[in-house]
Amino acid sequence: SATAVNTLTFSFRTSLPLPEGVLITLTGLTGSQTNASSVAVSVEEGGTFNATAVWDVAAGQLILEAVNGTEADTRYTISLDLVNPILGQAARVVLIESDFFRLLPIGMENAAGNAAPLLVASFDTRFLYQTTPATGALNTLYLTLLSNVRIGSE
Repeated sequence: SATAVNTLTFSFRTSLPLPEGVLITLTGLTGSQTNASSVAVSVEEGGTFNATAVWDVAAGQLILEAVNGTEADTRYTISLDLVNPILGQAARVVLIESDFFRLLPIGMENAAGNAAPLLVASFDTRFLYQTTPATGALNTLYLTLLSNVRIGSE
C-alpha cells in the first residue's frame, strides 16, 4: 500500500566467481519514497556483501559491494526495505549488472501478482456518472472502480 515499508528480496547467481570489491547494481527501483544515500541490506550468505548499499532514489538504483569474493553458480539472496510511493504504480522491471562483466544489464524475473516489486495498489479505472442532472428528479449514481492489484486473498 502507499507509503508502506516494502521488503524487497533479490536472488541471483553468476556463472563466474566475482572478486572482492566488485559492484552489483540493481536498477529500475523507481518510485520509492526512501530518501537516503544508503540503505541497510540483509544478506543470506553472511559476509559476502557489504551490509550497507548505496541508494540513489532519483535513479532507482541500488549498488552492492562484494566484500569477499563470490563462488560461481552459488545463489545469493539479499533483502532491503524501501518505502512505497504515495500514488499507486505498476510493478517495476528490475535489471542487474556488474562492473566485473562488460555486458548489458540483464532483466530479473519478477514475482507474480501482488508480490511484484514496488507494485502499489491504485484504481486504474475511476468513473462516476449519474442518470439525470434534473433538480428534484430521482437520480442514480454509478461508480466503477478497477484496481491494478488483486483484491482479496491470494
